[in-house]
Amino acid sequence: MKNVEELEKELRANLTPTEYGELIERMAKTVEQTLKRPNIEISRLEEAEKALGLKLYECQRNYILYGDVICTNERCTGYTTAYCLKLLLTKGEPIKAWNFEEMHRLADGAHGRTYVDHFRRYLSDWYRFLKAKGVEVREVELTKQLDGYRPHTIIIDEYKF
Repeated sequence: MKNVEELEKELRANLTPTEYGELIERMAKTVEQTLKRPNIEISRLEEAEKALGLKLYECQRNYILYGDVICTNERCTGYTTAYCLKLLLTKGEPIKAWNFEEMHRLADGAHGRTYVDHFRRYLSDWYRFLKAKGVEVREVELTKQLDGYRPHTIIIDEYKF
């Protein structure tokens, strides 16, 4: 097996300086992506799949677990489902679904207001469904409370679990 110095010497000999630089840049991005992986265990993802009664595509699983962006962010590709599950299964601050600006920032695309409202409802529905099935998810604030008064409430259809 070759050591790092031998591999580097071989690469420099076979690549132009530009190609070598591009390779190093791609490798650095790969390492950076690896370090940014969310704190999601495969068992938690499988638990969510079972609770939802669905089987994610491999590209969706890789996106959720490793951040691989193989799934395209286009209509009917499953990207929004994967993105919502990633948000819900990743540890972090509570998501304020009642706050339009936060939902606009989190929404998985530069779409108009209608899409942000759709995304907010979709994320909230997945949250409530997973929570009702006992899956550990990130907290999603559906209402904003001010001294006991709830001025911003999302109306969500009740599911029968």
